[in-house]
Amino acid sequence: MIPLDTFGVRSNELMPLRIRLLSLRNEIVGVRRDAPFAEGTVTLATLTRFLWYAFKVLLYGLRHRKDFDLIFCQESFYALVGVCISMLTGKPCIRDCVGVSREFCQREKRSKPYTFASLISSRIVSRFVKMMLVLSEVDKRAYVEQGVAPDRIAVIPLNVDLTLADEAAAEKQLLRERLGLETNKRILIFAGRREQPHNKKAAWWINDELAPRLSRRFDDVQILMTASGEVPRPTHPAVTFTGFVPNVFEYFHASDIAIAPIELPTGVITIILDSMSCGKPTVVMASAANGIPQLADGHNAIVARDMGEFIEKTINVLEHLSEAQEIGTRARKTIEEHYDWKMWEARLGQVLQACLT
Repeated sequence: MIPLDTFGVRSNELMPLRIRLLSLRNEIVGVRRDAPFAEGTVTLATLTRFLWYAFKVLLYGLRHRKDFDLIFCQESFYALVGVCISMLTGKPCIRDCVGVSREFCQREKRSKPYTFASLISSRIVSRFVKMMLVLSEVDKRAYVEQGVAPDRIAVIPLNVDLTLADEAAAEKQLLRERLGLETNKRILIFAGRREQPHNKKAAWWINDELAPRLSRRFDDVQILMTASGEVPRPTHPAVTFTGFVPNVFEYFHASDIAIAPIELPTGVITIILDSMSCGKPTVVMASAANGIPQLADGHNAIVARDMGEFIEKTINVLEHLSEAQEIGTRARKTIEEHYDWKMWEARLGQVLQACLT
């Protein structure tokens, strides 16, 4: 496994969840990593740490070539290391794609050197890996358009470990008291690490645009923003930045609705799956359906076509919280039917077996 992460194990992030899923029927080996090398901006220090890690992984792969059957990599830079080990050992290599490299670089406004390196590495990897895993049919089409053969791409969605949400469930008022939150307010939550540019952009928009509009309409609104990252100045009085929280699912359960004003043409927005697994009505942008095609406005989510409609629909949900809870109930059912992680164990096993044969 490249990288073999030991952090974030109690989350629905892609790599920790893949490791848990693969561990059910397979033995996972590799060089452990106890923290990400970079969140957001790539510096010389983060590049140095990555190169040192890549060197250690290469040595490990060569030294233990008789101890593993398959190389499973996340993203193109790690997969470059995996491809090198594959060529030297004859073992098949899989790349697990979080999104589409070209779209990611454009969206995150990465530097020209980083973009060039990312696209070149992605092109090299796509030629030599046995199989590429993507999160949605939209992602698959994007890679096919870039020249990757369709039969070398398998769709394995980002799944959800429902026990994470269920273990944190409790009566809303009790949770608010335990977490030190207001017990008599309408609480909205946005849970995205602001080191990532799209989350930072959403957080700033919530603080500068959404919060003032909601405050003019309601006098009892509080917007929670969990996770780490830069904080806008000035901060709107209705917005509370909690910083890192040990269990974000407790905050989802303590809130009335979740909001995700994020536009991503490819990939999947994890916080939407998390909020839906907690049975929360969630206001999203229409592009969220690219990664979660089961989203239906008014049925299991509240879907906005643009930022103006996002504000209008958020106000409408806050005015009809009882009716909105039915949307949250159907959201949870959607997760149970389509994204429960163990449902995909057999499909992932089939992909691994096909690569081995």
